[in-house]
Amino acid sequence: MPIIISCRHCGSELRVPPSQADRKYCSLDCYHKAKTAQGTVTRECRTCGGSFTETRSRVEQGYGLYCSVECYRRGGQVGLGGKLGRPSSTVAIPCANCGTEIQLPPSRIKNGGKYCSQECYHQYKSAQRVLTRTCQQCGDEFKKRRSQVERGKGLYCSIACASLAARADRIERTCATCCAPIQLTEGQAKDRGWYCSLACKGAAMTQQGTVAVPCRVCGTQLRARRSRVDEGRKLYCSEDCQAKDVAANKIYEERPCAHCGETMVLTHTRDVEDRRFCGWECFNLHRPTDPEVLERMARMRNVQLQQTKPTRCEEILYRLMDQVVPGQWEPQFRLFRWTVDAAVPERQLVVQADGDYWHGLTAAKSGQIPSPSVVLTIKKDRAQDKYLTTAGWNVLRLWESELKQDPEWCLRRIKEALKG
Repeated sequence: MPIIISCRHCGSELRVPPSQADRKYCSLDCYHKAKTAQGTVTRECRTCGGSFTETRSRVEQGYGLYCSVECYRRGGQVGLGGKLGRPSSTVAIPCANCGTEIQLPPSRIKNGGKYCSQECYHQYKSAQRVLTRTCQQCGDEFKKRRSQVERGKGLYCSIACASLAARADRIERTCATCCAPIQLTEGQAKDRGWYCSLACKGAAMTQQGTVAVPCRVCGTQLRARRSRVDEGRKLYCSEDCQAKDVAANKIYEERPCAHCGETMVLTHTRDVEDRRFCGWECFNLHRPTDPEVLERMARMRNVQLQQTKPTRCEEILYRLMDQVVPGQWEPQFRLFRWTVDAAVPERQLVVQADGDYWHGLTAAKSGQIPSPSVVLTIKKDRAQDKYLTTAGWNVLRLWESELKQDPEWCLRRIKEALKG
């Protein structure tokens, strides 16, 4: 059966089941109000005497002596104490800016409290940053920042006074080139010396480094650099005179083209000795068969191969050569216009390590048509073998697959080639 209980906050009766016999409040509102009432204390303000409520925890910490911040400040000035109610001592000092008497505790005065308000503080700081100066030109007083005065500024009240003072200190001289009267400041006198402008200074410097000479064609007097005259260079007063002199003294030379044989008429110049072809077309056509070009390309190719790391099949070949003729063979040997993989100069034997793909073995085994680059490589190999055989050298070519799979058989072939 339900039982009747009374709310501890509002006192109203309510029916609850026996399981809620320990219930103390009729609602959550009464519960929160009761908790709030238990946690607050009624206090009396020490300044105005009015009553106010404060939480119990703040009262235990020593707070809750004044009802407002205004009463707290008034109580501190009349010596009623701080948060714990201890008597506080204050000192009367004048404001550093306006002179108004203010009451401040010793702690604030120790930390720099000298002003009655922030406005007075900023006015005082601004006045300290500005100094009163006297213009050295007109004698008027003016304000200038302390930082600028410390950097050496603040001598004149305006730009006009500064300009008048600068004019009074100028040095009077006569330009050494155009003889015009000039006034220079001390800095300008050091930079330009006795000239009214940089143009006059440059003209004077040019005049000092030139001499008067006659034109080689028309005889007109002109000024030329002393260095050109000392070198004996041809001097002309204009481009027309130079063109006339060159046309009158031209030397022509006839020479056949090294490729097509046509006669070339060349003007005698500095590069005429190296001219061999009549144009770029003949030069490009003759280049693949030119011995000088082929020799230069072979030399460059040899240097490139010597600086390149050898391939895997070349490393195997080099080990075999060390076993057969140690110290008597040379790798990447330059022979005529080619660079061979290995050579024994005393026996006139050339040993080449050919890759299966690039030299046509892969295409031959699979029955496919090799690519154009492979066909070109095969033609070059045949031409090389023919030329070296005619020159008295024996050529032995070993495939990459043979060197990797059966190096003993390759070793026997190298020994047979040395015997033969």
